[in-house]
Amino acid sequence: MSVFENVPNDVLIAIFLHVPAVELVRHCSLVCRQWFDALSGRYFWVQKIESEGSKISEKNRQLLLDHEDDDLCLYILMGLASGILPFNRNLIKNPCGQDSRKHWLYKEKTSVGSKKARLAIYEDEPEIPRQLTEQLRRQYPNDQHPEVYLHSHHGFSIERKPIGTEPVPEEAGVPTQHCFVNSFSLGVRTQFIDLTKYKMRDAMMELLKPTIHYSQWVAARYDSASQADLYLLFICGKEKMSLPSVHWDTNQEGIHRRTWYKMEGRAEVPSSVDGIVYRSTGSDLMGWAGNFGSKTTACSLVLQI
Repeated sequence: MSVFENVPNDVLIAIFLHVPAVELVRHCSLVCRQWFDALSGRYFWVQKIESEGSKISEKNRQLLLDHEDDDLCLYILMGLASGILPFNRNLIKNPCGQDSRKHWLYKEKTSVGSKKARLAIYEDEPEIPRQLTEQLRRQYPNDQHPEVYLHSHHGFSIERKPIGTEPVPEEAGVPTQHCFVNSFSLGVRTQFIDLTKYKMRDAMMELLKPTIHYSQWVAARYDSASQADLYLLFICGKEKMSLPSVHWDTNQEGIHRRTWYKMEGRAEVPSSVDGIVYRSTGSDLMGWAGNFGSKTTACSLVLQI
């Protein structure tokens, strides 16, 4: 007889609430029948989720406790507790530029002399000598893009602290003051969130009906007019579904330069979604050389349940 067989279930539950969820799923549930049964209760996993500070809507909480498909509900609850499923957390990586351009696909224009620059070539710009573009291709063989922009200070840059604006507010929820800064040439940053790697079932999406919340914070310098747009695109097999863009610019009523604003949108998520494209664009409206365009930070995309 195992010594654990004499441990009351309520004591086991209290102990399990302090054990990492991944360990409970992978190892503890295999120890004995008593532990397996204790970890097969839906209410325990609701407690586990809530004890770690995560939240699910009251509607979905009750649904996951009462729904007739026990296996599906346990799969969802275990996945939420262990962080395996992509719900209720920001899926955007490097949301404020703290890690430079890491995780972002982007287009920019920058100085030819900058050896650290990511470069791209506009094939339709005749003033760029072919010999020079080929030389730059050899100099930067591992660049992410097949093109090289050669005009100084185009696209976007990153500031450790926003210049010409108020500090990023605490409400934005980012750990640093880093921000992306656009120029007079349209800067484009994109992330693709691949949902297929999470092995989500269509039945799960149909049951939970998650809402997508997407946002970023934006500000303009005190001395420059600027604009920004936020786009979202659902990839569902071979089909693409785009949402209306969220637009911001300094000419809008009630917008004050130097002040930070939250651009945000919400939408229902198709049950057959395979991936989501998050795209942020911006520029200044003055045509000034340099990075005087809109500043953005705290990029966020959350599948809320």
